[in-house]
Amino acid sequence: MRKLTKCVFYSLVIISLISLLFIGHLNLNSVNDKKNILYTPNPHNPIINISSGPINSSQIFLNDTEIITLFDTIQIDLNATGYPTVNYTNIQFIYTDGTTFIDQMTFVSGVNFTYNYSAPYNIPTGIHSIFFQIYDENDFLLNDNQTETTFLVKSNYYTAEFLNNELFLGDLLSVELSIKNTTEHNFTYNVSIVDSIDEQVPSDLIFLGNDLDWFNITVEGSIFNDLNTYYYVKVNLTEQATGQVNATYFPFKILNHNPQIIESTVTFSSLEIFRSNTNNAQVSLNITDVEDDPNNLTVIMHLMDQFGNAIHQFVLSNTGNSFLTDFGVDTTSPTGTYKANITATDLNGGISSFTTEIEVKNNPPQFNLYLINGQLPTQSISIDYGENIILVFDITDLDNDIEYITVNFISENSQIFSVSTVNKLLVINSAELISGEWYIYISATDSEGETINLNSDYGLAPQKITIRANTLENLVPWITLAIGIIVGLLIGIAFAYNFLKSRRKVKEEETTKKSKSEKASKIQKISEPTPESKEKLTEEEKRPEKPEKETSPTKKKIKRRL
Repeated sequence: MRKLTKCVFYSLVIISLISLLFIGHLNLNSVNDKKNILYTPNPHNPIINISSGPINSSQIFLNDTEIITLFDTIQIDLNATGYPTVNYTNIQFIYTDGTTFIDQMTFVSGVNFTYNYSAPYNIPTGIHSIFFQIYDENDFLLNDNQTETTFLVKSNYYTAEFLNNELFLGDLLSVELSIKNTTEHNFTYNVSIVDSIDEQVPSDLIFLGNDLDWFNITVEGSIFNDLNTYYYVKVNLTEQATGQVNATYFPFKILNHNPQIIESTVTFSSLEIFRSNTNNAQVSLNITDVEDDPNNLTVIMHLMDQFGNAIHQFVLSNTGNSFLTDFGVDTTSPTGTYKANITATDLNGGISSFTTEIEVKNNPPQFNLYLINGQLPTQSISIDYGENIILVFDITDLDNDIEYITVNFISENSQIFSVSTVNKLLVINSAELISGEWYIYISATDSEGETINLNSDYGLAPQKITIRANTLENLVPWITLAIGIIVGLLIGIAFAYNFLKSRRKVKEEETTKKSKSEKASKIQKISEPTPESKEKLTEEEKRPEKPEKETSPTKKKIKRRL
């Protein structure tokens, strides 16, 4: 029985091991299948179309690697085998001067593409590079690493040598042409001046002739209307053997004379101006221009504050070569040093400028009028001591920022009474001053600390005001003294009366006390007992008491004596 049990146990263990190995094999195959799915290209899913690497150079074909511009052509073929999802290809030319040209190749069949390339007239000579980009239908680049192919552009065999290729009107345009024939090409040509290289737009300005070796012409405004512009010597080449016609262009530039601001004529009415909501200054200057009429010049003055902010601009009008304008800085703009930049621009974009500095200042407050107790300051003003001094001010400020008004009263004895107010009405009681003559000095201060003092020829200030002394004022000390004396006397009399009265009362009291004492002493003498009476009293005391009978006579005697 035990042997059977062991056999069953070992059988189960072996079966379990086999099962585990089988399951592991299945899992391994599953993983490998997943790996195959991850790395197997799917032409129907461009998201997983991963680059197949660089193009093999053996898949690129050029029928020639050395050409001249315009008339030689290279046929470039590309076989995109290895890129089964290819949809289109681009060809890129990178020239020795750093410029780039990209174009799409022509589809031939399958994975084959072609491109015919003729070098433009303005391609520099030298070795140039070609690259290819292969894309699928979702514009996904398939070849990460690009393969470079090169070709050579030999001498163009047609050149133009300019004595100067930048000229002004009136200068001489002098050009030497060199058109070389070769065993492959034999040319005839004609020469003209054009203002565009667009073959679709007729642009001939002047025809110069056929098969020229050189030419000279004067640059005239009647031909070259636009300045600061490129023009071209056009050489139209015809290949005799084939009749093929191509043009090559040699550029030159007609320059423009910039307008000239004559700095010595720039005049400001003042280099210090006050802020104002109207134009309160003027600038004038003269300008010359070789090519342009002064009426075609645009002259503008820009004002920039001390922080570099453009605050205002003013257009200058002209009479002939003279330009001028009125200008100003409004009251909301900051004060400080401004830059005045004047620019002159002509029709061809020529610019000249002139810059200077002007000082923009704050407007101080302006006194128009003030009244003292309703009277003009030109009138003689006198008030009684204790009356109010009422001052009403008419003060304006173009910047509308009066901060406060200060009034100083200065007496003949150089005593000073000062008061400030933010209002245009000030009330002062003259009792705060003393009688006499006072001079009034008035000043106004704005928010920027600018102060104007009304202390000189205004016909009004400094204004004298007289404070008349009150008649009772001089008597007040004497009246006070008299009242004091009277009150003092009355108080003294009252004290004296009270003192005498109290003395008299004391004396009367002393007299009364004296009389009473004398009476008392008499009574005492009468009532004192003798030795005989004492014995009699002793005997009476020994007797049985009869209070009522014995005492009553005694009491009666005392009452009578009193």
